[in-house]
Amino acid sequence: MAVQVVDSIDRSKVPFLRGILTRSLVNAGLSFDRAYEIANEIRDEIGSEEEITTEELKSRVKKYLKSSDEKEVLRRYSTGSIGQPIRVIDRD
Repeated sequence: MAVQVVDSIDRSKVPFLRGILTRSLVNAGLSFDRAYEIANEIRDEIGSEEEITTEELKSRVKKYLKSSDEKEVLRRYSTGSIGQPIRVIDRD
């Protein structure tokens, strides 16, 4: 049975999917191959658990990125600045 990821806010549950984590890591700046490798490692690490909160999952990913010396990716993943639009204000 797949590990269920429990939303820390509304308590809804969805199965852990490597593809979603892989895409988040690619959006944070990793190559697809490296992101997929990390997603596999995380899946293996949490595979025996029934549930994990979104906060715990994020914490584990951050820990893995930190230990892998992926500082810039860690910053983007941690701040949620992945794919955020840039606003330009012209006051003239």
